[in-house]
Amino acid sequence: MNIRKCITALAIAGVAVCGSAQESNHEKTVGLTAGYVGHNNSGLAGIEFTYRFSSHFRLAPQALYAFRHHEEDALIININAQVPFSLGGSWEIYPLAGINYTSWNFHGSRLEARDDADVTSRISRFGLNAGGGIGLTLSPTLRIGAEAQWAFVKGYRSGNVLAKIAYIF
Repeated sequence: MNIRKCITALAIAGVAVCGSAQESNHEKTVGLTAGYVGHNNSGLAGIEFTYRFSSHFRLAPQALYAFRHHEEDALIININAQVPFSLGGSWEIYPLAGINYTSWNFHGSRLEARDDADVTSRISRFGLNAGGGIGLTLSPTLRIGAEAQWAFVKGYRSGNVLAKIAYIF
């Protein structure tokens, strides 16, 4: 079974779980993320918003910036579906799947080395995400977590690792 079929199956399962509105607590969070992007071996920072539709389905859009390293930097926009499962107490784990839009910028000699670079020195592509994370609710208004995701983008595949802190409202 290829990765696209796995991601499609996970998305369908998430939508099926979403149908149980009685369990929904409509929790929302907004937070900061920081970590590592594997494509250019640099730092990653951004913001994330989550909305919990039910106890086992959460939508999590992210806007991230990959800092310049090896004369490359990027804007990364993800829309991930998370399927959280409680580990008891305040801990949870979740698989995630989603879509992303990545726009890599090239600078200096790195631009001249690319044969597919255009005059704007930018390559933008859509792709898919898959991964998982763990979260800990510290108080009724504060959550921390860690996440690992793999971005499947043509020519720009990358493993990303994030640490997160969020305000719950």
